[in-house]
Amino acid sequence: MRAEFGCLKTEAYLRRYAERAGFDPEVRGATTDYFFARSLVAAGVGVSLIPSVALAPEIPGVRTVPVKQPGPIRHIGVAAISRSDRPHVTTLIEAPREQAEQRHQGR
Repeated sequence: MRAEFGCLKTEAYLRRYAERAGFDPEVRGATTDYFFARSLVAAGVGVSLIPSVALAPEIPGVRTVPVKQPGPIRHIGVAAISRSDRPHVTTLIEAPREQAEQRHQGR
């Protein structure tokens, strides 16, 4: 399978998820221009891993397929000396956790 990807950083993601799906993509090129990557897909050159925010406007003949679980994830860590008697540290730790839980419930 030939593959194109929309950002130089996404090759590792593409390879990781391809491996989980049971194949090894034959990466032939890279671009940081999402429209160009989508145009190559429309021309039948291959596939591309592109964030949903970069999928507009639609290109005739291009089908988008969302990445399903296990999808890409991001781990966020907080380092602090101590959380006791420091409400701002507690807020810093709890706010991202609450946001993640809200987003997860919205799916």
